[in-house]
Amino acid sequence: MGDIAAIITAAVAFLALIGGYVQFVLRRALLPCLEFDVEFLTLSRSTTSDESIGEVLLRIKNEGPAVGYMTNVRCRVRYRLAGESGVVSEASRQGPGEPDFAHRLPAKDFFYLDRKNQESQESQKRFIQPGVTQWYRKPLVFPANTCLITVWGRFEYVLRAGRITEFLADLLREPHEKNPIPYVVRRTFTLSDDAT
Repeated sequence: MGDIAAIITAAVAFLALIGGYVQFVLRRALLPCLEFDVEFLTLSRSTTSDESIGEVLLRIKNEGPAVGYMTNVRCRVRYRLAGESGVVSEASRQGPGEPDFAHRLPAKDFFYLDRKNQESQESQKRFIQPGVTQWYRKPLVFPANTCLITVWGRFEYVLRAGRITEFLADLLREPHEKNPIPYVVRRTFTLSDDAT
């Protein structure tokens, strides 16, 4: 009877060890842990000048228990001038129900806010420790009569795990995304008239 109790105790201890590994190693390594948002600040808006100055802020915060890795932090901006049509086209390039502003910054592609490797033209992978917030900023100049701004921010979250961890996650059907996971945020702002 003592041998059976020892086997049962060993089996329960082994299952607890596997459960702890899944909970504290696999989940930390394979589940996204980053929070992402876009903000816009009006820095200067003058009635005597022919331009307004603002700043796009991309905030990435690590809310998880493990280090988060990301790459290709970038944004693009579309804006509408006062008096222009605010028609929302169901067949617009942005998607159904989204504003189709006529003006765009930059004219093509995105503003890349993380440094690129000059030799390969690829963005470097960045990491954020748990509980840390990383800010990416881009100052922009708009015509003085700009009234609405839409900002798209995006980056890719890169999962970092060894081959054994990846194999065990697939074997145990641990939910995880394929590398990399895109994060995208779109927000619309008004250019405030109370900036100094």
